[in-house]
Amino acid sequence: MELQSSGTAGTAPAYKDALKACGFAETVTAATKVEYLPVSASFDSVTIDFYLDGVMHQLTGARGTVSLSIQRGQIPSLSFSFWGRYHIPTDTALISPTYTGFKTPIGPNSTNTPTISLHAVSVIMESLSLDLANNMVFRDLPGGSSSALITDRKPAGSISFEAGLMAAKNWFETARETTLGALQVIHGTAAGYICQIDAPNVQVQQPAYADSDGIAMINANLALIPGTAGNDELKLTFK
Repeated sequence: MELQSSGTAGTAPAYKDALKACGFAETVTAATKVEYLPVSASFDSVTIDFYLDGVMHQLTGARGTVSLSIQRGQIPSLSFSFWGRYHIPTDTALISPTYTGFKTPIGPNSTNTPTISLHAVSVIMESLSLDLANNMVFRDLPGGSSSALITDRKPAGSISFEAGLMAAKNWFETARETTLGALQVIHGTAAGYICQIDAPNVQVQQPAYADSDGIAMINANLALIPGTAGNDELKLTFK
């Protein structure tokens, strides 16, 4: 789905339940912001109904994982994958969904996406992808209950940005020395329409030159490392 805020600062986005079912905890600061940080236990779950021509397919107790993408010329998006308990399809009348919580998304560009910082360096970014990479298993054992479980996560991603002089930042040495640094992306400028992405301990891996429209680029993989307190590899803030 489209990466977008709620239109009101301090109000959670319409897809909040999906984020929480992917292992995020929600913290609301009234009239200011809503933050999502990963947790290691007590994961929420959701029920997912899919309707097709009068037939409903349903998953209950669903949990999953999520990735996000910000690409030049495309609407920023979130991609979810869920596991849950299967139910026999039934003939069911279509519900009347409410879409008012979903706002018109904005595309990434120099105006709408003013802040891209990697290792304290402002970069001109063409694309970014981040994957929470939850490890999902489904347990259905005799004497127990069937459930979808999140057992681990290994968040990672990739980025493409314009190359510069070594005096500004030597990304090849940064990768060789396995240095950790912060990633921050702020997409949106008006209150209620701002999506902020923070990863405080990012390792740049395998940087390589590439070309885009005749411009030299750096393409690199990213590993999102937890801090000493844990559960802080990736934070999503809507404000």
